[in-house]
Amino acid sequence: MAVTSVQYTISGPTDKTHAYGVIEMPPDGLSIVDSDLLVVSINGSTLTLNTDYTVDSVAENVIIDASYTVAATDILVIERETGIDSPYVDFTNNTTVDAEEVDLALLQLRFKLQELESDLSDLITYNVSGDYWDGKSRKTQNFEPATALSGLVTLGQLQAELSGTQTATVEEVNYAVRSGDNSTTTFALPDFPITDVNNESFLVFIDGVKQKPTVDFTVSVPGTGQLTVTFLTAPNTGSNNVEFMTYKGVVQTGLDSGTLDGDAIIDQTVSPDAIDDEGAAANSYLKTDGAGSNSWDILTHSDITNWDSAIGNTKLNTLSPPDNIVDCGSQILDNVGTPTADDHGATKSYVDSAVSSVATNYAGTTSFMEPYDTDSSGSFSSGTTSTSITGLPNGVYFVNVTLAGGGAYVRAAVVNGISRSWKTASSAAATYIVTVSDGTISASVSGGSTYIENITGFRIA
Repeated sequence: MAVTSVQYTISGPTDKTHAYGVIEMPPDGLSIVDSDLLVVSINGSTLTLNTDYTVDSVAENVIIDASYTVAATDILVIERETGIDSPYVDFTNNTTVDAEEVDLALLQLRFKLQELESDLSDLITYNVSGDYWDGKSRKTQNFEPATALSGLVTLGQLQAELSGTQTATVEEVNYAVRSGDNSTTTFALPDFPITDVNNESFLVFIDGVKQKPTVDFTVSVPGTGQLTVTFLTAPNTGSNNVEFMTYKGVVQTGLDSGTLDGDAIIDQTVSPDAIDDEGAAANSYLKTDGAGSNSWDILTHSDITNWDSAIGNTKLNTLSPPDNIVDCGSQILDNVGTPTADDHGATKSYVDSAVSSVATNYAGTTSFMEPYDTDSSGSFSSGTTSTSITGLPNGVYFVNVTLAGGGAYVRAAVVNGISRSWKTASSAAATYIVTVSDGTISASVSGGSTYIENITGFRIA
């Protein structure tokens, strides 16, 4: 078969001169020259004659222009492409036909047939016996990405889908064989792990035929603590014809930012054990700073967006009441309303007002002796052993009686029926809380030369 094209792999940026002499070209002297028939392309892009390249028909070379950049591994193709839209020779009646014109006309047809034959030999053909399309060990190019599940996937499409992924690794493989006897249905596998194993992750073959989980067999860990495979139908008799296998691996995947969404993870397929929290403190949460840095740390309110504003808008009356002492940290509770029930809290002004009212109505330092202090001595006259203070508002009074006199006598003092007695050689005093119902407080003393020095008191209720 005639050669109609040649292909080169560029070795570097200066590799720009390439021969095409193996391609049959028109003989010298014809009106069709080599440059009219040659098509030059690099990496599938067609170059322009006299701009990107020139043709040296004497040396039979194609020369890439100095201004055109090439690089190592670029693919250069030089091919002959004979025009067929119009004939190279237009014969007319009653003209002389010479051999050169006939040769040129026939050359056009022959060249085109050769090129078509070459194209046909390069086409993907259907191999009937193998039931497949044969690409003849050639690369494909200029295919659109597949849009249907049965479509041909391009390299660019595949690379885009696999962007960021890493090679999976197999960390643990468990394999065992047993011999079937057409009777035994249960096989113990003591060397197999009993965790992270289920029917679907277990591979079982009988005589090389894969068995279906839960249909042909089930996996369990009975009381023996060993992994056990139970067949619904006993395996055929054979030597080591029953194969068991499990494998465990890791798929490390680096996904582009924003590619992992809710549809990318099947519900409940990520186990909490798969999230590495080694070294993190108890009750830690995984936190991110929004700049690509993640860490395990104790979660505080400052880590939660809008926490302060959200809690600030939460009213205390909507929260559950405390079940223990509430520590206010020595801070003042401000803006408290006016109490209306006995168990309500009160403001300072409310308490001050209440205390002031009590002091006004019930408290005072009324001196009961002053009306009788005729000598301005601040005391009753010497020798007074009894007296009465009248005209007082009824109520409860705190009363203090000061006694004077000489001698070591047993003294007694009585105020409104309440008696006090003691033995002393000096002056003494007694205090009383008495109820006044007739406006009078009466006091008397006895014992030796004892007398009342003065009486003071005030109403307390």
